[in-house]
Amino acid sequence: MRELFYEGNMKTWGPALTARRPDITMEMVDKFLTRMYRTSPDFVFTVTRDFVRNCQTPVLILPDDIPAHPHAVAMEAAMLAPKAEVSIFPWKEPKERIPLAVRQIRSFLRAHRPAFPGQSRRSASRPPWVHAPANSLSRMPMMTSSCHVPSTRAASRSRPSTAKPHFS
Repeated sequence: MRELFYEGNMKTWGPALTARRPDITMEMVDKFLTRMYRTSPDFVFTVTRDFVRNCQTPVLILPDDIPAHPHAVAMEAAMLAPKAEVSIFPWKEPKERIPLAVRQIRSFLRAHRPAFPGQSRRSASRPPWVHAPANSLSRMPMMTSSCHVPSTRAASRSRPSTAKPHFS
């Protein structure tokens, strides 16, 4: 499976990326993909079991059972991560289960929305522009890499709001 991902990304993703980003070369893509798929294979592609075991950030796992995302790995990650939550399985079929999974995702994001300095945990449940002056919105974090709490801006996009941010 790892070799299949490496080869597929070298043929499709890498060339497309270098076409858009002249600062990135195919040699850089090769180094990245080699490290991701061919070096120190343990558990999942990007992290070790020890990393997951020590991750103190809440994670929500939506298990699947396809070759690229085996159910056993999802369940092992859920058992290893000290602050893991797991959705229902299967969550994609029947189609009637998808709204339940979406509701759980939104609830998870609301429950783990970070509070900003001077903001109470209770007020963190409201969209950020309700509290933040316009110039502070640009300093808000966006979605971050694995094992980080999703940002307020990304979490607030998961539900409709009539309020609009004001940028000056």
